[in-house]
Amino acid sequence: MGKDYQEKRALIAKAVALRYEERASWEAIAKRLGIARSTLQEWRLTDDWKRAEYQKRAELRDEARADSSQVLKEAVQTLYDLMRTSENERIRFMAAQKLIDLNRVDELDEPSAETSNEYQEFLQELAQREKETVALRGEVEPGGLLPRAVAEATERYRRRYEGEGV
Repeated sequence: MGKDYQEKRALIAKAVALRYEERASWEAIAKRLGIARSTLQEWRLTDDWKRAEYQKRAELRDEARADSSQVLKEAVQTLYDLMRTSENERIRFMAAQKLIDLNRVDELDEPSAETSNEYQEFLQELAQREKETVALRGEVEPGGLLPRAVAEATERYRRRYEGEGV
């Protein structure tokens, strides 16, 4: 990759940053970078622009998660402090109850082995039912004849109950 290409990628990254962080207009971005607005418009159609935009959005999401994580820690600490120090029994009870509820959410997020087995059994039963009902989805053949799958299922049923076995 040449020097010009690296410079272009750096300018694209700066343009994306200006757009997302400062909410700058396209005209203002072009002016600050010393490029024509039409060049900026052309760059917006490139894979380099899409990559830079994707990276910037990921960076902003990570920052937001980190910020919300800190706020969440402070909120939990506040609940804990209220539970321990409030003179009002109702407030202590409500704080304790909320802390318990928050703890339960963590437990519900993680699937247990039992839940996983139930899900697998459900999928197996669903597959079995699928096999059993496939005959019911056939189309009626010309002349009003039953679909082949229905006719075969009927014949198996007849043999089973007449003692011939399947």
